[in-house]
Amino acid sequence: MVYVSRRRSSIISERSPLEMHYGRKSNYSTFGGNKNSHKDFPSCLTMLSSYYHNITFWVVLIGCIIFFLSRIYDQTPIGGESPIDGEQWDHNHYNEWNTKLTSADGERNLLLIQLSTPTTRSQTEITSRPNRAYARHWSIDYLLHNSDDTCTQRENLLQIIFEKEQTEEEEGKDPKKTRFVYDTVLFLPAGAVITDMEYDLLSLLPKDNLLTLTKDEKLSMFNLRHSNFPILLQRWLDSSTCDNSLNTLAKSTGTNSITILNVSNAGFVVPKLVKLSNDPDGSTVALQTTVDAVCYRYYPWCDVL
Repeated sequence: MVYVSRRRSSIISERSPLEMHYGRKSNYSTFGGNKNSHKDFPSCLTMLSSYYHNITFWVVLIGCIIFFLSRIYDQTPIGGESPIDGEQWDHNHYNEWNTKLTSADGERNLLLIQLSTPTTRSQTEITSRPNRAYARHWSIDYLLHNSDDTCTQRENLLQIIFEKEQTEEEEGKDPKKTRFVYDTVLFLPAGAVITDMEYDLLSLLPKDNLLTLTKDEKLSMFNLRHSNFPILLQRWLDSSTCDNSLNTLAKSTGTNSITILNVSNAGFVVPKLVKLSNDPDGSTVALQTTVDAVCYRYYPWCDVL
């Protein structure tokens, strides 16, 4: 019995630390020379796989953080070197991460502009939340524009957007391959709230139409690709009064491709796509109630801005 015990002890002492760690019968032929070394090889692969997945997890996590931070802080102004004063941008379409520069309908993109003044800023602080959430969901650019000049605010913005494209064409560039080229522009007043975030607002403007607007012209949508748009824009800029009817100006260009949207008594653009405030002073209580209802319905869209 003593002889067997000493022999056993001798065998154990001759084993390498790696053999002793993995048990009496080591499966690592390099160290122990065991003929069954292949049986525990999967355990080695499991350890290596676990180590690899840990590294992959952290690489993906860091990449996602960088991606979302770049989306949040990408505030490049329209026109690049000629920024519009007093704007807040959300570049959901024209950003370095988006390589698909087309909208949901596959052919057009949309710029959503919400107009604000010093007297209506308290409204846009509330209404911009769901509107920005809508723009992010549909990967369209959103601009909150503040201006003291409510008379020529829309036409001046359209001129900057349109002239930017014309300048690039004159320089021999392809506008479709450059930044800040838009096919359609939608203007929303300060008290407007997009209430149906699953509806493609581009559907409000047929591809062959020049203009879509409500009867009071609070909401207006322009087709910058229409052949009569340059004429409409120039006549709008040349007009000497602020109360010119867009509908009348558009018809004066020789086209009837204009869509008039109905608005319900409750202020909804039928069928309940956008809620327009009926209060000229913009009751923030009523607006907040509408915004809370929309954001609750589409949670968590409003909370990831």
